[in-house]
Amino acid sequence: MTAPQQIQMKIDALALKRSFWRDMHNAITAPQTRDLMENYKKRIEATAADYVAKYDLGDPTDSISFAKNQEGRSLCSKILLELDSQECEKNIADLDSRIKVLENEKIKSAKAAKKVATGYDVDLK
Repeated sequence: MTAPQQIQMKIDALALKRSFWRDMHNAITAPQTRDLMENYKKRIEATAADYVAKYDLGDPTDSISFAKNQEGRSLCSKILLELDSQECEKNIADLDSRIKVLENEKIKSAKAAKKVATGYDVDLK
């Protein structure tokens, strides 16, 4: 596999991630789905609060339950962060800049691979 092909595979993977974040942003901000997403956020916030309550009321010697509650709260926090429109915009902008860098790199490597001897350069070989 050539370098431009490898770069194109990376670009395609980043473009797929960018598509996900654009779809997520649209779902969060579109009038048709905004209420649904707000209710989804409230359910996740309630679940996180439940994990905190279980953590606070748990047996101090039960380290496994403590770890499960901490992990559950952490996952809820991560999901809530992903359901924020500003976070989606930030991720989209980051992916756009990474794709742009890779596209420039792809162009440079393609130009380097396409150097063909012409004119007087043919005689030098």
